[in-house]
Amino acid sequence: MRRVVPPLVIIAVSLAAAWLMVLSHQPPATDASVDFRTWAAVHRARPSSMRLTVETQGTVEPRMQSSLVAEVGGRVIAVSAALEAGSFFDQGEVLARIDDRDYRNALDRAHALRDRARSELSVRRKARERVESLRRQGLTSESDLDDTRNAERIAEANLAEADALLARSELDLERTEVRAPFAGRVRDRQVGEGQFVMPGARLADIYATDAVEVRLPLSIDDLSFLALPLAYSAAMSEIPPPPVRLRAVVAERELEWVGEIVRTEGALDPATRNVVAVARVEDPYGLRAEAAPHAPLAPGLFVRAEILGRQVDQVFALPSSAYRPGVGLLVVDDDDRLRIRDVEVLRRDARRVFVTEGIAAGERVVVSAVESPIDGMEMRVDEQDAAPEVGGGRS
Repeated sequence: MRRVVPPLVIIAVSLAAAWLMVLSHQPPATDASVDFRTWAAVHRARPSSMRLTVETQGTVEPRMQSSLVAEVGGRVIAVSAALEAGSFFDQGEVLARIDDRDYRNALDRAHALRDRARSELSVRRKARERVESLRRQGLTSESDLDDTRNAERIAEANLAEADALLARSELDLERTEVRAPFAGRVRDRQVGEGQFVMPGARLADIYATDAVEVRLPLSIDDLSFLALPLAYSAAMSEIPPPPVRLRAVVAERELEWVGEIVRTEGALDPATRNVVAVARVEDPYGLRAEAAPHAPLAPGLFVRAEILGRQVDQVFALPSSAYRPGVGLLVVDDDDRLRIRDVEVLRRDARRVFVTEGIAAGERVVVSAVESPIDGMEMRVDEQDAAPEVGGGRS
């Protein structure tokens, strides 16, 4: 019996201790201030007037480029310093000379042939006039008159041929001086002094420096933002050419140039369904600038372009996170309840969404993630003051 007592004592003491702990335990305090509503960051919708922009990119190309070729054959006797790669030249400047001695001799022969043909025609004309006089008097036959008239026509043809040969000889002599067809710059040179060239031989590759162009791919929607037709030409349209800003980083400096859209290439790219707009920048090297010349916009440079489009009013520019595809916008009403809105979106890019219909000025638009949004659910909001940058771009 004494062996059973200690376990019973231990059990009784444990039960008593447990009972005392239950009696002394305090229930957890309830905090009535805990808010179980869904949290969201919101942005105040503020309408504004803005000018739409389209962002794209492209590579600078010369307005005109061609190969300088020899129009006559011969030995090159002089090459201008302006024909070195990278050198500038003016329109009409002599860039190379071909030995012209054979062409001067040919010109002298052409002059002699022309003089002889003129003399022959004069003789034949006087002979025809005499025969016509005799024929009127009945002193010669009709066949004699026909012969003199035919001889005069042959003399006239010989003179015309001599005049053409003379003009060709003068032109060949003129072509021994290879002149620049436009003001430009040399890309590379293929001829040297003393080299013999044939007609059509390439002497150098050159390009114009009065303007450069940039081919910029655009979508069909982009054309509507710019208010441009698919086939646009500034020279033939009443629509003023949209301004365009070109930017590039050169030697760790961001440089900017201003140009305008002068035309579109009317056909769509079958692979991308894009149309190409051509931007032109005048005087890319600052050669005609009265002030200090700007940084050159050289062919081959890759640039980012921002094209200014049409003006629109009453547009709400919101962070891109505000729009949920397939849902629309989430708006918190005055009672702090969530409302799902179907809105009219003008355009979207990586940073912003532009809404024209479906919300009102001053409404709070949710810009943060909300899991499983339900219309009418209670919300706790944190208003964001920072407004997105205004201006409609394309990423």
